[in-house]
Amino acid sequence: MFPNSQYSRVRSSRLLSRGALALALALALGTAGGGSMLSAPAMAKDAAPELSAGFRAIAAPLQKELEEAKKKQGDAATVAAVKAKVEAGLTAAQTPDDKFFAGNFAIQGSMLDNDTALQRRGLESVIGSGKLPAADVGKYNYYLGANAYSAKDFATARKAFGAAVAAGFRENDVEALLAESYFTDNQAAQGLDVLMKSIEARTAAGTAAPEAWYRRGLGVAYNAKLLDQAGRYSNALVAAYPSTQNWSGAISVVRTVGNFQPQEMLDLLRLMARTKSFSEGSEYLDYAQVADARRLPGEVVKLLDQGIAAGKIKAADNFVSESKGIANSRIASDKASLPGLE
Repeated sequence: MFPNSQYSRVRSSRLLSRGALALALALALGTAGGGSMLSAPAMAKDAAPELSAGFRAIAAPLQKELEEAKKKQGDAATVAAVKAKVEAGLTAAQTPDDKFFAGNFAIQGSMLDNDTALQRRGLESVIGSGKLPAADVGKYNYYLGANAYSAKDFATARKAFGAAVAAGFRENDVEALLAESYFTDNQAAQGLDVLMKSIEARTAAGTAAPEAWYRRGLGVAYNAKLLDQAGRYSNALVAAYPSTQNWSGAISVVRTVGNFQPQEMLDLLRLMARTKSFSEGSEYLDYAQVADARRLPGEVVKLLDQGIAAGKIKAADNFVSESKGIANSRIASDKASLPGLE
């Protein structure tokens, strides 16, 4: 269980919500209504294409046949016939230029009936050809990563998303998807490292990473009981987005995953009080218990009065009333001892 309901809301945040993630992948793969991000790529401007004789014989009429098939997408026989020729083109491709055009044809053919397996082969062929313009390398690796992620091939997704990021592609939360490809594959520590590097890179470039990235990292670190990572993400979250909710969630997570001694726990709870991030009555009671009415009576009375005023705890509660009684009986002697401590 999470330590409080406030943090449960932090934990439930994802890099992308399920709906947003599905839409991002669908748009990338060309399966969402209203248009597609994916289109057949242009070749880098270079010398005239060098096509093998076998591939040239297939390729010459295939582009025209693909165009005709687009006009008859409801005709299953036409689509199947054209896709068979696309498959033959992929098999016949030998030179880098062959592979680029064969992959291009496969991408176009996949759009006739949303054939994601054919689309993936097309993307791999185009990328592997080495003929993409440098400006498109990141984008098409992103498309390949999205395809592999949807197919639950997370190893391929990681490689493709990583290549997209390395090529300078930063659209569509690609860094988030890269991290998710680790998280979803039960590699929490690696994904947390990747995500934090992306956050730090954006920060260094003067662009704030989305708040959801910090929250997702914190939630993953909590679930995996990775104390160092939980602390790292807690610090980063409240440094970038110091809201009351984030302070509450961050401190609660660190309290829960850390094996802290009483004085360390008291310091954390004092931080929660300073940031006014108490969200539940149990946090006031934990603070009062660790502070100890016999040892720090003034602090305990002040804390409990704040909890009562906030409506989080009740004065009639046995622990509250007993603690206040003990504390009030010791405040005078505690004050009298202060000059000696000074």
